[in-house]
Amino acid sequence: MDVKITRIEEDITIAGYCIESTAENFNKDIGILHDDFIHNGKMSLLNKITKNSLEYYEVSWYRSDKDGFKWLLGQKIENQTDDLETKTIKKGDYAVSIFPPKHDTVKAWVDLYSEGISEISYRAIEDDDINLGFMYYPNGLDGEYELWALVEKE
Repeated sequence: MDVKITRIEEDITIAGYCIESTAENFNKDIGILHDDFIHNGKMSLLNKITKNSLEYYEVSWYRSDKDGFKWLLGQKIENQTDDLETKTIKKGDYAVSIFPPKHDTVKAWVDLYSEGISEISYRAIEDDDINLGFMYYPNGLDGEYELWALVEKE
């Protein structure tokens, strides 16, 4: 697995649409989120706000009850908006790995956390107040994607 370390110098705010899910319902819930986003006008609305129709982010983090997680599909914004859910991607060092379109995302996350990060002598930061990681689609939701995980040197 090819993993590189990339530093984010300033916090990034992502705004979009969010679901809550559990490991058991993950695939079904993510499918519903994507379908709703693409086919019910949410993608177009977000593109008008951000003036960006190419780059997308999916950010995940644990729910406060630890019985599941939240998943946000959105785009980077400069100004807060009350119309959308927001999550801040914290500045710091991230382990980054690139995957081809349609690659199994669950397997990609497992491989990154179980092998990729440790192979480069880093460890993942999984603090409750910090997002677990995010997916970045630089060329649309149908293109290749990058997994980003906040890390620190071992």
